[in-house]
Amino acid sequence: MDNLAPIALLGWMAASIALFAKLVPRRAVLVSVIGGWMFLPIYAIPIPGPLPTLDKSTAIIAGVLLGMLLFDRASFLRFRPAWYDAPMLVWIFSPFLSALANGLGIYEGVSAVAENLLAWGIPYWLGRIYFFERAGLLDLARGIFIGGLLYMPLCWIEILSGPNLHWNVYHVYSNATETAFRFGGWRAIVFMRHGLMVASWMTAASVCGIVLFWGGAFARWTRWQSAAAVLLLAVTTIALKSVNAWVLLAFIAALLLISTRMRRAWLLWMTNAVIFLYLGLRVTGLWYAFEVADLVGAFLGEKKNSLLFRFVNEIQIAERARLQPLWGWGRWGRACIGREGGLPVLTPDSVWIAALGQQGFIGFFAILSVLFLPTLLFSVRVPPVKWLTREIAPVTACALVVLVFALDSLANAMLIPAYLLAAGGIIGWCVKSGTPNL
Repeated sequence: MDNLAPIALLGWMAASIALFAKLVPRRAVLVSVIGGWMFLPIYAIPIPGPLPTLDKSTAIIAGVLLGMLLFDRASFLRFRPAWYDAPMLVWIFSPFLSALANGLGIYEGVSAVAENLLAWGIPYWLGRIYFFERAGLLDLARGIFIGGLLYMPLCWIEILSGPNLHWNVYHVYSNATETAFRFGGWRAIVFMRHGLMVASWMTAASVCGIVLFWGGAFARWTRWQSAAAVLLLAVTTIALKSVNAWVLLAFIAALLLISTRMRRAWLLWMTNAVIFLYLGLRVTGLWYAFEVADLVGAFLGEKKNSLLFRFVNEIQIAERARLQPLWGWGRWGRACIGREGGLPVLTPDSVWIAALGQQGFIGFFAILSVLFLPTLLFSVRVPPVKWLTREIAPVTACALVVLVFALDSLANAMLIPAYLLAAGGIIGWCVKSGTPNL
């Protein structure tokens, strides 16, 4: 059979169930989610009726839920919601009201809720019930780091010879290869949706490696072995030719160094304040941000036109969103109709502008809270002087993975379920930790 993708998707569901039979449930979730996202193909199998399309995401989630149902039913009852979970609940269920507000009907509302539940809600919930303790967050941080190491040779194969692994393994063509040539060389795509997603993943893995190394949290590795692994991972991340990855990796390293030396989290809080100010000016139309494109273009000329295209699209989507401010326009590109009218022609590249267009300001504020609340809560509960201690380093690593995801979402929409495991885990850890330690 030429197309191996359907076999891989269905086989991974069976493999996930087998993992629950052989491993501790938390590690079964970890291997199923991270392994599935890294190695399953970009492929979709339509299913008749109301059920969602079977793709990488739904195969992973279905396998994990079936494994839990058969081998760890008690975990379904372990979750105890807290007010910190409110943003995720609003994000999941607000599409239903968006559909009703636009006259799209109950069926569309339920379908939109199911989409958010599968992509966002269930991975977050898994994080809340399996990774809310230090041991779980240590497993998660190590899992992301090891995932990066496993991806490293595959990335170099594609950096040197072009992004062909997806076709060579599954005989399925990836559209992302059309945008894989950057800065005079190839970006790796491997088995993900885009080279930017690979760069985001490798950045998160590098951050985990840096924090775990700095905090002495590597088990059975000498200092030299762990240092070499972290360095190779960081070099690979840089070689992926993603400006976002370069900036994020440098920023997280600076954040750690400055915050731990000064024993204050002011740089993190100031960063969040600047981001919220930036988004506030953008969604209200008070600033078009063309100066940012000019500044970036002065250093990276080929990025200027890309940024201008992005900003022009965001400006028009924000204009249209302000016509339906509370609940947005719903799905199917209804927020992406340009000033001239007609069919949807605009491109919502980032998470925040897609949320604003589809789910209005309710969804916009909900998703910002989902993205930024975990790291802010962590910074309030743990003073920076403790961030890199052996006890807290795994929590710090996962909190910074969420921050990498949040910052990357300002420019892209590269959702990887492991990030939501980390977000749910950090929220659960903060709920468990109780009173803030200022």
